Amino acid sequence: MESQRELDFIEQLTAFNSKERFYLLGHILGNTSFSPSSEFLSHLEEVLGISFPDALFCAMDCHLDWIYAALCKTYQPQSVYDNHRGEIKGQQEDVDFLIAYESHGHVHVICIEAKGVTGWSNAQTISKAGRLRHIFGANGKNWLNVTPYFVLMSPTRPQKLTMAPLLGWVTSPPSGYHWIELPIPKNLQKVTRCDSPGQANQCGGYWRVTKRR
Repeated sequence: MESQRELDFIEQLTAFNSKERFYLLGHILGNTSFSPSSEFLSHLEEVLGISFPDALFCAMDCHLDWIYAALCKTYQPQSVYDNHRGEIKGQQEDVDFLIAYESHGHVHVICIEAKGVTGWSNAQTISKAGRLRHIFGANGKNWLNVTPYFVLMSPTRPQKLTMAPLLGWVTSPPSGYHWIELPIPKNLQKVTRCDSPGQANQCGGYWRVTKRR
């Protein structure tokens, strides 16, 4: 019975996964299940100390509301839920990539947050991690047989990011978080609005091309 309920959680996530971009990219790239590469999975296994089975649920831009609702529909099924604690926000706050799978009587839920050409913000990251901590619990054990993980990805390891307020499953000592490198080309550029001498100006009547940091 427990195994069936866990498989139902994956089915619930699949039913909530309604991002057009997921189906568009999956169809165009010929990877409709969004299966990660074996190289990436091996790296993630090393970082988290886990082992992936063949069957994985993967999604991009997965709303946190969907994750919480899938847990409730699986472990506390009912037609209407009380939202007095505000678990369902009715907003598009999400995790950039989600991997979930069932193994040995447990569901593993891996939430990946990424930054490519923008920097990490303590306020934003702590807010996102805090919401996940609220969903899964301070010790990650709000839900029977569900094990959550939180992973950061960026071109370089965050230097000034603190996860101290989120002691528990979200953090990983000694760095305070799980991190994987995200390769990004170094010659990226952007369009910047400017004035006639070329100084950045959002109201300027000119534009120029500049390098991204």
